Amino acid sequence: MRWLSILFVTLLLSGQTHAVEQKPWKCITQESVGAKTTDGEIRSISFKDRTEFRIKPLGAWVDDLTGSDLFKTILQSQIADSTENAQVGVSLIRKVSQDPRIYSSWGVCSVNEMVATGVPAYNLIFCDKAYFNLGAELRLDASTGRFTSAAFGDWHNTAKGDTPTTDSWFDFGTCTPYYD
Repeated sequence: MRWLSILFVTLLLSGQTHAVEQKPWKCITQESVGAKTTDGEIRSISFKDRTEFRIKPLGAWVDDLTGSDLFKTILQSQIADSTENAQVGVSLIRKVSQDPRIYSSWGVCSVNEMVATGVPAYNLIFCDKAYFNLGAELRLDASTGRFTSAAFGDWHNTAKGDTPTTDSWFDFGTCTPYYD
């Protein structure tokens, strides 16, 4: 009978979830500001036509993706790396303009549970530039639905006399739960 109690407790703990469940998000940039450096001088600017994107929790749907074996291997490697650092789980992110059915459209995000005194626990979704095909780092607070993303451009590593090829910018926006 004792082994039955141990088995029950083990099963109960193995099915335990974090205080905040992962969910899919529809994210829309509301404001994009930064420094235009690609015209040969530095000037402040508000950018237009910034990206809308989707964030979706990792799941069996990934098995249905198609594309080159190289992109499949890269995505699987990034998922494995991110899984080691994520407390809650892993989500994938893509631009709305990209085909959701292929490996190369998706980047990887870590999902961590944030616990602070006096406020309910919430998830922080962090998409590292290396795994995020928007060319920026992104942070989404699942309790507020707000995100920021930043791209540093290439001003800092462009030789004097040469013109940078990538601008620097910050995006500010809101994400809402989204289900296809």
